[in-house]
Amino acid sequence: MDPNDRAVPGVARDFLRSKGIANPVIEIKQALRVDLEGDGQDETVMIARHIDTRETAAAQVIRKGSYSFLIVQKMIAGKMANIVIGSDIYTRDTVMGQSSPKDFEVTAILDLDRDGTMEVVVYTREYESAYTREFQIVNGKAVGVLTAGCGAQDPKTHSNEPKGDTNESIYPVSLALQHVRTGTTDFRDQQCSRRF
Repeated sequence: MDPNDRAVPGVARDFLRSKGIANPVIEIKQALRVDLEGDGQDETVMIARHIDTRETAAAQVIRKGSYSFLIVQKMIAGKMANIVIGSDIYTRDTVMGQSSPKDFEVTAILDLDRDGTMEVVVYTREYESAYTREFQIVNGKAVGVLTAGCGAQDPKTHSNEPKGDTNESIYPVSLALQHVRTGTTDFRDQQCSRRF
């Protein structure tokens, strides 16, 4: 899907306005169209990111209107809905301490557990951390199923992302990463600095 397609910036603009940014600067990083459930209805998976900062004597400030988000746009009960996988949205100037806006990348969309429904695999970088999470879209929500990564932040707690269900497994990168339902090795050992 072409990120410059006229409809794509409109989706991002409407989403950001609904979150309190009246006149957003639209920068699309990724836009994918895929039938996640095999029902003949395509969903749109979109990442947009615009970070504007200024330096002060004491700290770096993230300016109002900055954002980084990953959403899945899906038809639910006859209406288009935006399912948030992850987002950092700044409706006021914010001093950056030991945190930073998350940087998302969809690295794969595939049926990892062979149940006929695609999962979205997302690589995320933030302050002193990098991790990969597998998400399922269940009943209109993004549910984290498997996480692997390393760094200072716990992706299940240091985040305004959906936290996933209680069955989500977190594995250290030093271990072989096994898929939580099938037992097959769907991810491999990697260095923290590399995507997996």
